[in-house]
Amino acid sequence: MSTNDEWMRDAACREAVITGREPADLWFPEQSGKAPDAKRYCAVCSVRRQCLEYALGLPYETVGIFGGTDSGRRRVLRHRRRKEIGRASCRERV
Repeated sequence: MSTNDEWMRDAACREAVITGREPADLWFPEQSGKAPDAKRYCAVCSVRRQCLEYALGLPYETVGIFGGTDSGRRRVLRHRRRKEIGRASCRERV
């Protein structure tokens, strides 16, 4: 693990999969909205923010639950960020 992903060691989902309490596919449901159990882990996870930032920072679309969000929600968040960045760069030019 690089220093950028050391937070992954503290992820609640990692512990659940390693100990066998939950199957790994819990975080990769066939339908985005069908992951309430995974999202419950995320709700109490100490590295939820880092996990979400990790998924949002990837150069490709990710499937599954990251930081308590599904791919549809992350798409919305990416879109908002792009709009905010665009507005900020416009203000800098003025």
